[in-house]
Amino acid sequence: MTVTLVKNATLGDCMPTAFAANLTLVAELNAQIAIELAAIASLNLRLGAALEVSLSPPAIMLDAAIVAQLAASVTLPSFSVNLSGIVADIQAELAVKAAALAELQAKLAAALALTVSFGSAGMRLYKYTGPLDQMGGELAAYTAGTPGDGGMQQDAEVTSVFFVTDIPGASVALSLILGV
Repeated sequence: MTVTLVKNATLGDCMPTAFAANLTLVAELNAQIAIELAAIASLNLRLGAALEVSLSPPAIMLDAAIVAQLAASVTLPSFSVNLSGIVADIQAELAVKAAALAELQAKLAAALALTVSFGSAGMRLYKYTGPLDQMGGELAAYTAGTPGDGGMQQDAEVTSVFFVTDIPGASVALSLILGV
């Protein structure tokens, strides 16, 4: 029977593939967020342009007396532009983009929390090789039975790898990463 300390490390050191996958996820989420923010900025510009549409008569340089005569005798037509449909469409698109952005930001927050967890120090990774029944009473009771009913033979030679920590933050991180 042998128990060997494989390494003192962070969780990221112990699980490099999972750590790398999480970093890739963070980068992808950041890229998707940038795309959503650009789309929202574009929609905001369209909305602003639609709301700023106005018609005004051209400026003409005239003598004040002529202007007074024209003002008394001329009625300018009124113009009406209905932009409510365009504005409503843009606002609906903005609402969809805002919801997508919120979802991406929530995913990014979770991925960043996981990234921090991978940095938790104080992990010890051990490897055990030997008979199952010599790993300890609790494990022996848990694995009791016969191979036919899901149990393991207690004298079987096994290899196990296990994490040990006495740091509460690292324990929480380990549980988060492994889902236990």
